[in-house]
Amino acid sequence: MFLPIGDNIDRKNLPILPGILVFLNLAVFARQIRIFVDNPGDIRPTVEFIETWGLVPSDLQQKEFLGLITYNFVHGGVSHVLGNMLCLWAFACSLEVGLGAAAFLGFYMFWGVAAGALHAWMNWGSEIPLVGASGAIAGLMGAYTVLFGADSKIKTLFFLGFKVFVVNVPAA
Repeated sequence: MFLPIGDNIDRKNLPILPGILVFLNLAVFARQIRIFVDNPGDIRPTVEFIETWGLVPSDLQQKEFLGLITYNFVHGGVSHVLGNMLCLWAFACSLEVGLGAAAFLGFYMFWGVAAGALHAWMNWGSEIPLVGASGAIAGLMGAYTVLFGADSKIKTLFFLGFKVFVVNVPAA
């Protein structure tokens, strides 16, 4: 298994938006957990939360578009949110410095909406909600590769059985 943990890009200032995005994602996930814990034996409130704030493709037929943004902050489990936030942190800090805060946030939102719209189009009419920031993060990873080059190095944890290695992997 590979987990990105950083890169080799020098940064002179501390990026703010990646921290805010990670915080928002974790805060929404904490809310999901709180709903689950407050309703032992009853999964319905948790499902309602996910259906309300996730992207349900059939909602777009009724011209309800809020889910195209909010689904990026709702996640399906601990490994889902932690994996997404680790990838976001690994790429986003250098991207905010390279693009500027406004462009970085624009990229995050654009790729999140684009990924959600593509998913909805391919699953038109579905009642199953889409959750997670994976589409936005994938777009950021592509932007990172274009901005810093395919040969820039991503520090990655590589797990081989019980042994862990840190390897530098080309961004491409």
